[in-house]
Amino acid sequence: MTRLTTLTVFLCTLNGFTRAAETLLETGTFPGDVNVEIVDADGSTWVRMVGEPIVEVRENRFLRLRSSPANDHWLGTSNNPMDLGWDYHDKKAKGLRNTHREATVSATGFSLTLLGDKPQAPGVYQRNVLEAVWNPDYSGFDYTLTSTLHGSLKSWRSVSGWAQQGRAQPLDFHIERMSRLDRVFNDNPNGNLYHGLIYPSATGESLWLPKLGVPRTMLKGDYFYDFHLAAGQSFLLPDPDEGGWSVRIEKATGKPRIEVCWSWYDLHHVMTGAIPLQSENGQFESTYQLRFARVSADVCRERLAAATELPWREHPTYQLPVFEPINRFDRQFGGTDWTDPWFRSSEECIWDREVGYDTHGGSLRISRTTSGGGAAWYGVFVGRPHRFEDIAGKRCRVSARVKTRDCTGAVTIGVGQTFTWSTIYGVNISGVKPTSTWIHSERLSGNNDWTELSFEYIAKEKGADTWFFDLKGTGTAWCDNFTISVLP
Repeated sequence: MTRLTTLTVFLCTLNGFTRAAETLLETGTFPGDVNVEIVDADGSTWVRMVGEPIVEVRENRFLRLRSSPANDHWLGTSNNPMDLGWDYHDKKAKGLRNTHREATVSATGFSLTLLGDKPQAPGVYQRNVLEAVWNPDYSGFDYTLTSTLHGSLKSWRSVSGWAQQGRAQPLDFHIERMSRLDRVFNDNPNGNLYHGLIYPSATGESLWLPKLGVPRTMLKGDYFYDFHLAAGQSFLLPDPDEGGWSVRIEKATGKPRIEVCWSWYDLHHVMTGAIPLQSENGQFESTYQLRFARVSADVCRERLAAATELPWREHPTYQLPVFEPINRFDRQFGGTDWTDPWFRSSEECIWDREVGYDTHGGSLRISRTTSGGGAAWYGVFVGRPHRFEDIAGKRCRVSARVKTRDCTGAVTIGVGQTFTWSTIYGVNISGVKPTSTWIHSERLSGNNDWTELSFEYIAKEKGADTWFFDLKGTGTAWCDNFTISVLP
């Protein structure tokens, strides 16, 4: 193995990122003449295998990795890498500064050590170590990530609301190509991966949790499914065609809990009992260690066949109708075709399985007894029900049958057009519509039998048509046969 510390490389581009001058830190060769280089690029660290990136640590804090260039299964996405700063929920405790990096290459792999301190908590430090081991079975690397937070307990508790409850969140990471949103908003053309995840129950049963495309603004934050694991246990991200990742918890100071967030499909790693309430010397240390290993397609198929699917369809959060071009509201979202749902702004929005415009039954219902504000059902444009190339820039017609009873305010259908994911969901989180274009149909109020409402509009380019059915004021309204069509 050869170590070089002064060689400067000219500007280059990796995966769309233009890099400034780079310094080669370490290099080594593995079986099959596989060359690995570790380089510094403006305070970020890249590991390249035969010239292609397999690890990026942006600002020596934001991590993403894959086993080899032949395997395009990144853990951590280019726009949403793993944040090693222990700060996802703890916004006041956010950050990692004064990072110092050490890089080594051995005969069996390589390692990166990243040291830093917490900007808002004097005397609190982090040590993040990524160890890669060559796996000849698939000519790639398995990884162990060890993240340790330590230092002044008083200082950490002064900035961390979670620490005052003994909790910590070491990291969260997005799964590239796991969700439709990643493909749409990260310009990822490579298609879909994984069939959800598989994890062990408390009794050792293998449970399968399919992908459920529920937006992150579902009721009361219940947009994730969580489960507990112990050190030594693992979960699997299985793809029956291309293989997947096994993620094993090797060490945890507290009790680990995994929250599966459906909107971007990221995994929040949380520990309870991870931060002491007091200590004899005023110091604390908390460690979280994960091992990431590639799993073959054959093993993924075997594990999927043996696992028991969780009864998610019975959970109230997921009892939502499919969002599609012609909406008859007679089919629940999810299942093997990974359909997307309509989602609701409050519990005043109900999927009515009995009342509908025609014989099929089923409709969206909003029932309100409070005069202020309103409630709405939303269907978000994330590549369905139309592909962007089919609809962007074209004139569309939206129509629906709407029925009202004792409605004191306006009942409409419409579309909101904006360009960022956060502003789309800002509608539901804050109750205040972002600066956008909002196009409505004509309005109904009072008592009306099934009445057709409609409007036309030009679909936006990528990002953000959000269709809706809403009710202001009090009363009850139903919506059926919500149809989105492209005009000639």
